[in-house]
Amino acid sequence: MTAEEYYSSYSYYGNLSHFFMGDDSVDWVAIDIFILAAVLGLLGNASIIVVILLNRELRRSQINALIIQLAIGDFLFLLSTVPIKIEHEIYPFWQFGTAACKAYRFGETLAIGVCVYSITAFSVGRFLGIVMKKGERNFTKVLIITEWLLAITVAAPIIFLVTLVDTPTRSHAYCQFYYETTAARVYGVFWFSFLYVVPLGLIAYTNILVIIKLLQSTRKFSGEQVNRSLLKQFRIRRNRAAMFILITVFFAVFWMPYYAFRFWQFVGKDSAVGNQPLRVLGKLHYYAAIANSCCNPFVMYMMSSKYRMALCCRLPAHRMGVASGNSIRGSRAKTTRFSLSVRSKQPE
Repeated sequence: MTAEEYYSSYSYYGNLSHFFMGDDSVDWVAIDIFILAAVLGLLGNASIIVVILLNRELRRSQINALIIQLAIGDFLFLLSTVPIKIEHEIYPFWQFGTAACKAYRFGETLAIGVCVYSITAFSVGRFLGIVMKKGERNFTKVLIITEWLLAITVAAPIIFLVTLVDTPTRSHAYCQFYYETTAARVYGVFWFSFLYVVPLGLIAYTNILVIIKLLQSTRKFSGEQVNRSLLKQFRIRRNRAAMFILITVFFAVFWMPYYAFRFWQFVGKDSAVGNQPLRVLGKLHYYAAIANSCCNPFVMYMMSSKYRMALCCRLPAHRMGVASGNSIRGSRAKTTRFSLSVRSKQPE
């Protein structure tokens, strides 16, 4: 095996051409994309967290407590992944030691688990509240604790399976799973099943039942006089269901390359050399995953007028406009009271 083949089969982290091809150029386009994604994604997810926590009405909603967990997961994934990706585009080998390697891989997998299980918790919570009529408030804390425990459980074996893999010259190292072991391959099947296949199956099942229930409610409302508050509540539930379905579809599509490539790494590592489609997938799988973490907050703002209004209320320009409007109205009220008092004092 040539050096180029070895590097190609073991690393999909960064630009290796300037090491084994003698090219000193750096892929600044990729770096710019990662920086833009980091700025948009981190600010977007942070704004969702802040907007919900600072708004009393949004803060009391149990569903919004689950949305905060998704935003935290996306924020952690971007924070743990994008800086390393940028560094690897400049120097595509690991240089921070074994402990940092294990912490990086654990943090990445933990963040992915929080994202996956947050979406699953949405679906289960909606199913319990709409179909089973159990009340979302009674299960929200249990769902949040469960999703974090599951994420930690799935990520914990990473600490024992990740290691530094030396290059043939032993001058550089990669932060990699030791794929050749049976334990790593068993974990790969477990990881793929419980972070992608099983959650998506549960999400699909619960969402289908929720949609059926909402369609039945639509037929019930049509053709009869209903209370406005009930109709408003139904519309809110319908919009939330549409938002969650869109987030789920984005997750399934954007994360598919990531899971497909990682699963292949666990169970079919030796087929890397000379397989051009897999090499391309290895280069692109992180782009799709990062794009999804960036999209989620903007999907929430697009689908929910409450989030947009709460965000606008926190913007400095909006606050200045409200303050100036209040001052103008106050001055007008004072002028009106003054003119009335003057008129009352005039002799008849």
